[in-house]
Amino acid sequence: MIHLNACDVLVLLLEFGILQVFALSRIYCFIQFGLLGWQVQVVKEWQWHWENRELPATGAIDQYQARFPGLYARYTETPETRKINALYAIVLICVGLTIIHLPNSIAMLYGCNKSFPNWIFPWFFTSIPLIILCTVYSVLWWSGDIFAEQLTFSVFEFIISLAANGIGVVLVFLYYQRLRGKLLSERTGNGYSINENISSTRHSKIKNKRKLKNDLNFEQQQQLPPWIKSLPNKPPKAIERKLRRKERKEMELGRRYETKRRKNNLN
Repeated sequence: MIHLNACDVLVLLLEFGILQVFALSRIYCFIQFGLLGWQVQVVKEWQWHWENRELPATGAIDQYQARFPGLYARYTETPETRKINALYAIVLICVGLTIIHLPNSIAMLYGCNKSFPNWIFPWFFTSIPLIILCTVYSVLWWSGDIFAEQLTFSVFEFIISLAANGIGVVLVFLYYQRLRGKLLSERTGNGYSINENISSTRHSKIKNKRKLKNDLNFEQQQQLPPWIKSLPNKPPKAIERKLRRKERKEMELGRRYETKRRKNNLN
């Protein structure tokens, strides 16, 4: 029987989740190509709709206000025109990010497969801005009177951007932290904690598993847990670094305590 600890289960779940995130990310990109391309045309039509209107300040007919804003456009444009221009800028940025997001998703999958965290990191620079901008784009549409297909689009875009992609970013971030050695446990299988003298023994390079069994005092009682056979002869480097940092921190705290005690004795 194979016994898995909590960290092993977490890694398996993350690896399975990464495959799902890649599939969803690829599907999301193709969906966004269609939806955002359609939205560019919709917003452009709204810009043309607000053209050829009488300006409230001068009473003149503005034929090119949306296409070619002049020097005093900010003083004469209406709130509706200002909103449409902002939506047009956001949707163009989202289209550009979606184009970059597709190759970044492929690089992310390669980095997860080969355990290269540097290949995963650029994925966050397109996924997080896409979530923020697409959510803002949907919410801005809700600030006005929208009906029919535009309302359906804004709700659908809000759900896939914030709910679906948000969960994917969390899973990829956890796996990225795991590859960077940030999500490590000091406990072995089934929750058995490693004793401090065992940590020092590991720091001095354990030669074989028999030495580990003797240190744990399980051999005499014949209560060896099943996970003991799966322990490597040498601990992972990430755990060694973590133990060294912990030892340095304890030594620093000990020196500070000793210095403080000496000062109190002198006083």
